[in-house]
Amino acid sequence: MTTEMQQQIELSAVLNLIPYMDTRFDDRTVHNLNDIVEYFEEVGETSNDGYKLLKEALKEHKSWGKIELVNQSSTNDTNGPDQWTDDLIQGCTFRDQDGNYYVAFRGTGDGRWPDNGDGMTEESTEMQQAAKEYFDKMAEKYFVDAHANGKQIIVTGHSKGGNEAQYVYMESEYEYLIDHCYNMDGQGFSDVAIEHFKDKYGSAYEDKLKNMYSICGENDPVNELGIKIIPEENTYYVQAWDGGIVSSHLLENMLAEKDPETGEFTYTGVRWFREDGEIIHGEQGPIAIFAKKLSAEMMKMDPENRHGCAVAIMRLIDIIGGNVVLGKYGENIDYTDFFDLIANGSPLILKTLLLTEEGRETLKILAVNALEAIYAKWGVAGVLGLIAIGGVLLLSGILKALIETVVILSAVVALIDFIFDELPRIIGVVTEKIKEFIQNVHAALVDIVNKIGETLRSITPGGWYSANNPHIVVNTGRMNDYAGRLLEA
Repeated sequence: MTTEMQQQIELSAVLNLIPYMDTRFDDRTVHNLNDIVEYFEEVGETSNDGYKLLKEALKEHKSWGKIELVNQSSTNDTNGPDQWTDDLIQGCTFRDQDGNYYVAFRGTGDGRWPDNGDGMTEESTEMQQAAKEYFDKMAEKYFVDAHANGKQIIVTGHSKGGNEAQYVYMESEYEYLIDHCYNMDGQGFSDVAIEHFKDKYGSAYEDKLKNMYSICGENDPVNELGIKIIPEENTYYVQAWDGGIVSSHLLENMLAEKDPETGEFTYTGVRWFREDGEIIHGEQGPIAIFAKKLSAEMMKMDPENRHGCAVAIMRLIDIIGGNVVLGKYGENIDYTDFFDLIANGSPLILKTLLLTEEGRETLKILAVNALEAIYAKWGVAGVLGLIAIGGVLLLSGILKALIETVVILSAVVALIDFIFDELPRIIGVVTEKIKEFIQNVHAALVDIVNKIGETLRSITPGGWYSANNPHIVVNTGRMNDYAGRLLEA
């Protein structure tokens, strides 16, 4: 990896903060990154985490302050100035001082989580298409000419935005203009989408992927959703502060250390790199490995059940996040999807959680995080109360019974899977074995009868009479002789 690419990756991560700020900047007052910092100070929104971290990053890299904000998807010609809340992707286009362009897409917004579930089964999704349309408009307006003048075009994004950046890189009409795709914690694709990509690029498919890079938190679970297309050698796992599932996925925790008391950030993006400048490859943590196992099992499900499970899980995440009304971005949810989740997804999740080492490790982390959250809110009394409740459950046998029930149900599910998957094959094998056994017995009996017949013929010379059965014959000559002797006697 070149020094230039390393700088592009770090800059891409910082630029990915800006779409998350959920602010429609007035083009007359905001022209570059320094202006964005000043804007938040002027409007008094200095508690915004994105603002804090951007300000710290610009102290570390002063030249970045001059990078221009060229366009926001919320203010492009199709949406108009008042359509920020309905903007599917919240993409931003930037131009650095050398004339290179960066397009950054934000992660999943409120009410849009089902689109992630669609991405695990469908060839393309509504948000992926919206990202492509936005990039194509920017390409026509800026990138074609910039590329002709030797400038670079970079697509990037975090979480869902990272997935959209990958989709744009593979599907845009102007994909040939893109020099690099830098994905931050973004998920993969469905099997049908990957087949489409392979059909589109043919023998050039593997070469196309070489300019894609993925930088993920070491315990981030989101990048494991679906099937990855970014090469493993181009995938890096970096330290993210905190150990919870949510915090492991936050972009700011990949770039900075946060003081838990003051809430202030210290920009530490450089910790991604070794002294020689190379990005540290790192290793995945237990939460990420658990997510990998769970995603792999989900991708084995038939597409209909997988879609139901995936969109139901994503919808639950949306509801937990406070977006309880289905609304525009929930219309593709059918309540039968929740039955798919209960019937197919829940046993799979429980089985993976309880019956794998990574699952049990994830449960430990969740338990520790829950205790820390309770302690932060309720202090020692809250923790003691939780322990007391746990003790009562244990003493009453309720918790033990629940755990045993889940384990038993998981085992039953595994047995049912085995029966449905393996029984037809086993029956086929047994049937063949029985047929083979009967044929062998038949052959052995025929052989025995033949040998008896040969023995009889060897000791009883004379005429022979054969019935319809070739194995039963009578020596009529010998019988006549015996009959004559009896009469003489």
